[in-house]
Amino acid sequence: MKKFQFASLIGAFFICFTLQNAYADVQNNAQSLSEWQMPMDVAAVPNQGRVQTDGKVEVVEFFWYGCPHCAAFEPTFNQWRGTQPKEVKVLTLPVSWNKAMVTHQRIYYTLEALARLDLHNQVFSDVAAAKDGLTTSASALAWAKKQGISPSQWRAAFNSLAVTQKMQFAQAQFERFGLTGVPALIVDGRYQIILTADTIQTLDTLVKQGLSKAK
Repeated sequence: MKKFQFASLIGAFFICFTLQNAYADVQNNAQSLSEWQMPMDVAAVPNQGRVQTDGKVEVVEFFWYGCPHCAAFEPTFNQWRGTQPKEVKVLTLPVSWNKAMVTHQRIYYTLEALARLDLHNQVFSDVAAAKDGLTTSASALAWAKKQGISPSQWRAAFNSLAVTQKMQFAQAQFERFGLTGVPALIVDGRYQIILTADTIQTLDTLVKQGLSKAK
C-alpha cells in the first residue's frame, strides 16, 4: 500500500469549515457498526446511499475552489485517483454555502460542460490570486477568455439549466450526508473520512474492502 505525502498541508486536519464533535461522532458511529472495526478517522454518515453509481466502489470528493485546504489536497487526491482500477468510480462535487461559492460551483460545471476540466487545478491557484477570487460571473467570464474559451460558449454553459441542476444535485448530496465542511470524502455512500495525514491510507483501506465485498 503506497502512502502519499502531504508536504504542502499544514496541521493534522485539513478543513475549511469546523466539523463540530467529529471524533465524538466517529466513536458513536463505530459502536453502531459491527461488520468491522472502523479506524478513528472514519465516521458513518446519515442517510446512507451512493450518489449515482451501482456495482462499483464509489468515492465522492466534495470541494470548493476558494478553500486553501482543498487546493492543497487536490494534487495528492488526483495522484491517488490515477492509480485506481476501473471498478472504482471517483466523483468530484463542488459545493457552496454562500453566494460567492455559487460562482465557483458554476465554474466547475461549466468547465465540465465544455470538456475543459484540464483547467480544474489551475482554477484553484487563479481563484487565490484574483482580486475578487473569481466570485462574480463577470470575473469568471474574463478568466475564461484568458484561457481561450469562446465567450458565447462560456455564457451559454455557465447560465444553462443543466449546470444549475448539477449544482443543485451536488448541494443536495452534501446536505444529505450531513457534511459541514470541505474537503470531504465519502466512500460508497456510507463512510466519511475525517481528513488526517493518513487519509490516503484510510481511503485505500475502505476501497479495498469495498472491492473485496463486490467480488
